[in-house]
Amino acid sequence: MDEKDFIEISKKFMDEYPTKFLNPNKEKYYKRFYKYCEKNNLDMNKNTAYEWLLKEAEEDHYDIMITNPNATKKDIEKDKKKMAEEKESKGSYNLQIKIPNELKDKLEKKAEKAGVSLNQYIMYLFIDDIKNERI
Repeated sequence: MDEKDFIEISKKFMDEYPTKFLNPNKEKYYKRFYKYCEKNNLDMNKNTAYEWLLKEAEEDHYDIMITNPNATKKDIEKDKKKMAEEKESKGSYNLQIKIPNELKDKLEKKAEKAGVSLNQYIMYLFIDDIKNERI
């Protein structure tokens, strides 16, 4: 995913949420998104970009996403409801964990051997643990 794709997703997001737009006083959103993906070991794709923008809007990060000053209260409430519905419909939760670099390296090697991403491999471990009821 390049910066052009990110701009396309940003425009799509702002079309769907007319009360939100990128803060015109800030720049380099693509670099911030890149760092977010790198930090959380996420694939840089259009879905992740859209979810990142949604997260920033939900958390009211003023340095990224601001409310359109021309938006009506009705529009704001409509957007809040839509965001809540979209978040609920995803049926997933982002979990950020800190692990030692040595463990991360070992997990990455195992994931590579299995032919999957680190995220997929860790999900497999969680699911396998729950399925086998290990506690």
